[in-house]
Amino acid sequence: MGRRKYSEHAVIQVDQRAGSRHAKIADVVDVQTAVANIENRRGLQGLDRMTESYSSGTREQKDAARIFPRDTTSPLGHPKKDRRLLDPDALRTPMSKRQRLERLHAEKEVSSWHTEQQERAMRAMTGNPQVWNDLNGSLAESKGDIDALSPQQITHIRTIDGMIQDYEGVNDRGHRVYMNLEMPSYINSSNVESFVKSYMPEGTSVDFDQFTAGSHNLYEISDNTSPRTVAVEIHTRRGMFIGEPGKSKSNGHLLPRGMHLEVADVHKATFVRPDGSRGERVLIQLVDPAAEDTPGTDN
Repeated sequence: MGRRKYSEHAVIQVDQRAGSRHAKIADVVDVQTAVANIENRRGLQGLDRMTESYSSGTREQKDAARIFPRDTTSPLGHPKKDRRLLDPDALRTPMSKRQRLERLHAEKEVSSWHTEQQERAMRAMTGNPQVWNDLNGSLAESKGDIDALSPQQITHIRTIDGMIQDYEGVNDRGHRVYMNLEMPSYINSSNVESFVKSYMPEGTSVDFDQFTAGSHNLYEISDNTSPRTVAVEIHTRRGMFIGEPGKSKSNGHLLPRGMHLEVADVHKATFVRPDGSRGERVLIQLVDPAAEDTPGTDN
């Protein structure tokens, strides 16, 4: 069966399996399975809407009853603080010092609120591959349904949820986040771009059941990647900056679980490293519908 004919009956989905901090994993699934997965997630989202509409509990009680974490982003401080997707021919340059300092300031403010127990939970999640795999693997298996997890996992995940929400509440900037996505190993590396275009056409729904680690710089995620690993550029207001202070070049970002995104475009993009050299990646652009209401300006 030819690729083009088969692509009419299958799509790429992510988070069917646990990935790593360095890359998510893409799987080709038949349309019926994809539709069932989407309907399941929308059903869980419907339960969250019922919790918000009909529960008489406190804000804390409602949040504890939700399946997916609530979007707690604050209003955009100014249209120029948004960071929308770039045009295909735009150079992906390193994030400016001002952008970095603004995010570090918000991260420092939020960290001052957190207990040592919360900080340990975050360090374990982002610094221990086994913990990352355990929590995200369980979320993948349950298709994001946190109620299917163990009490210990639920406590850890909700702790991370809350820390991300704290950052969202004080941050007034938009994000352009980059992450890696591994295509199936049977794909010819020279055919990756056309493969992705066939199986992830514009408008395709992309659901992140797991937490997602990325960076504000495309060059930071582009070292030692295989030809079958494509880059993803996401426009969103969600998540928290987890870059390191000082002179570190780490500009990491942690996106919350339970995100719904849509494919905007697929193309090759050129990025610039701090030393001025350039690289090229196949790039999937994803938009967060909730972030698309802001004016189309950028800085």
